[in-house]
Amino acid sequence: MKTLILSSLALCFGAVIACSANDNSGTGDDGLKVCAKSACGPQLGMPNYVCPDGKTVAGPTGECISTNADPQCHWQVVTCPPPPTDCTKEECGPEPMIASQICPDGGVAGPTCERVNGVCGWHITTCDDSCTPQECGPEPLYAIQCDGGGTAGPICERTPNGCAWQPGTCQ
Repeated sequence: MKTLILSSLALCFGAVIACSANDNSGTGDDGLKVCAKSACGPQLGMPNYVCPDGKTVAGPTGECISTNADPQCHWQVVTCPPPPTDCTKEECGPEPMIASQICPDGGVAGPTCERVNGVCGWHITTCDDSCTPQECGPEPLYAIQCDGGGTAGPICERTPNGCAWQPGTCQ
């Protein structure tokens, strides 16, 4: 019985050493080796924190390691995994009852399932109402003389009838 307990403890201790020998620092380096803690000097004193994924705990692990990429012994620090770039409609939830529209530039405005600051949700896009100089036509050759010696030229803007050159304003 005593041998069984000692064998179980040795197996558990080996598993703990093996798990702590994984490189969770984000480098993906398989050549990780555990060093004596004295080889790393004083502990970092950094806090641990939960990553935006809600699963990963980032910060120092308390393990002194070396890797093939960095053979000098150093404190292992776990970094947060990069957030996924795309969201699924399941992550965003029920779609808002807002109709999409075709914009003058050919784009589409309306509900879009996207990630903002690490959180998936529905965001309502709108058409860009700005006009390009090509939409306004040839630029008029005039400028307004402003107080203080500056000038203000015409500005291409959207009007009720489309895009047109409007007189500039002094600032």
